[in-house]
Amino acid sequence: MHLECWFWAGVFFSALIVIAFLKLDPSVTPTDEFVVFNGARLDVLDEHPARYKVVLLGDSRLKYATLSDDDLGRLAADLNADIAFLRIVQNQAQFDDFVSFLDRILAIEPDLVLLQESLFSRQRDEDVDLRTLQKMVIWSLVDGRGTWNPHGVNQAELQFATPCLGSGAQSPAADMNPAQLHAFVEEVHDRGTREWDGPNALAARAFVEVAGQRGIRVLPLELPATDAYSRILETAFADHAETAGTTLRATWKCPRRFQPEDYCDLMHLDADARTMFSEWLTRRAVDQLQAVEPRARMASVNDAEGHRRD
Repeated sequence: MHLECWFWAGVFFSALIVIAFLKLDPSVTPTDEFVVFNGARLDVLDEHPARYKVVLLGDSRLKYATLSDDDLGRLAADLNADIAFLRIVQNQAQFDDFVSFLDRILAIEPDLVLLQESLFSRQRDEDVDLRTLQKMVIWSLVDGRGTWNPHGVNQAELQFATPCLGSGAQSPAADMNPAQLHAFVEEVHDRGTREWDGPNALAARAFVEVAGQRGIRVLPLELPATDAYSRILETAFADHAETAGTTLRATWKCPRRFQPEDYCDLMHLDADARTMFSEWLTRRAVDQLQAVEPRARMASVNDAEGHRRD
């Protein structure tokens, strides 16, 4: 009787999996949804009447560290600056996730593009999303529409939701024991590598060069993390850490030292810290944009005077 129950349970769950696959629409992939959703947001930015435009690209750390586009715009307005912000994120992002948007970003000609520093070196492991199949099946059974979804949430949630579940960093102390450190390092290794000469690194640097030729400044943005997380990365990618300072120049880094209680977990800021980081980021952007503009005006005046003399 016991074996018979297990047999019929197996038949039942197998049938559910078959039904799930039949309901899937193979013409719609997670990448399609990501590109369509954020392509529409880029269209909105293109039509925005703001004097300045700033684009931010990164992973979930960027989402948790910054307020929404509109809130960043309001912070800028409080500083008497008219700036439209657009932040696009992807979980565990590598630069390749944003390649579909690069031409569109260049066409919009934003005044500033900020790239999370990890985009200049992260090379995600091809097997990092082995759970996608499980998520896809469960999502299809529950949702019923049969379209893909990148991480079990809709695109709006992926871009904007910040369900901070922790009350302070749920992480080992900076003096974590060797076993703890080894476990975290292995987990990081399973997700991918950091390569200054890998495909994503080369693509990111090429984008910086092309954007610069069009007068668009692209800068790396360093995001806060707990001391424990920093130690894990330094241990996991020792060679990478040693050359980071010389490879990435002009990196924006918030001078504020956030405490463990400012984080939800190892690396994601909570709501209060998010506001503080966003205030610093907005002020830095305003200073950057207003400093560049007078130089541009002066160059224009000098050029005009040169033409008159000719």
